[in-house]
Amino acid sequence: MRHLLPLLCLACCLTRAGRADPPPRSEGSGLRLRTVLAGRRVRARLVNVGKTDLFIFVGMSCGGPSPPFFLIVNGLERPFRYGQSACVSTVAKIEKLAPGRSYQLLSDPVDDWTRYRVSYRSRHYCARGAEECWRGALATAEVRRAADEITLSLRLVQASRGALTLEISHRNAGREPLEVGIGPPDRLPGDALWEAGRQLTLEPLTPRDRGVAAVVRPKERLAARYRVKLGPGGHHLRAAYTSLPFMSTMLDDAVLEARRARRPSRGTPRSWAGRVWSSPLAVQVPGAD
Repeated sequence: MRHLLPLLCLACCLTRAGRADPPPRSEGSGLRLRTVLAGRRVRARLVNVGKTDLFIFVGMSCGGPSPPFFLIVNGLERPFRYGQSACVSTVAKIEKLAPGRSYQLLSDPVDDWTRYRVSYRSRHYCARGAEECWRGALATAEVRRAADEITLSLRLVQASRGALTLEISHRNAGREPLEVGIGPPDRLPGDALWEAGRQLTLEPLTPRDRGVAAVVRPKERLAARYRVKLGPGGHHLRAAYTSLPFMSTMLDDAVLEARRARRPSRGTPRSWAGRVWSSPLAVQVPGAD
């Protein structure tokens, strides 16, 4: 009988694990995610559309590394809220939703969006019973704004043996002035060049130790030229520009200089954030004679 005790303990553990790990519920489990733009913020709303009570995980008391709400702005995912509360220990925050009731959360200000959507992902177990806790993933449809969008174009300036000179242009296709920044090499915000899933090394023709920033008015462009080393033959290239929220802090000197030169009547343009891609460019690199 003694030799059966380990097997009995293992069976007991497996039974408990099975009870604590129910299959995730789908979108049809009675919970719906809705959003609305409230001024400069996004309001997310979880609604219990079922007939029974739902227990939902809404975050940690001290922030935590895995918040359940996310904003996807211009294709980039960010937390619904930044920062954490100061406290000694963190505990999960669980809300009970009766049928027809909702839980609402307001995001941090979002000034840089041309398109956004909200997602809610919960794999948390409720302390009061795993079978009562909603787990799964929800996402809203993408909301688009036609104005205030940056488009990217890639142009060949010169081809020489083993290298190319390229120009990446950032065009304001919106209706309002936008502040666009380009950081030093390998820093964000900045440009990147890709070929067949591989990022290439760009060498700015004008050295940038601190980065550059400029106010780009509607229909105008901010262009930057680079040199890239490539082997002889044909290549298919594509450029990308990425700027994350609050990245203007990396361009302090350039941003301040641009703002000093700006007339007060023009106001303070927003700093654009997001990721855009250029159309593919086919080029030919000359080889040895």
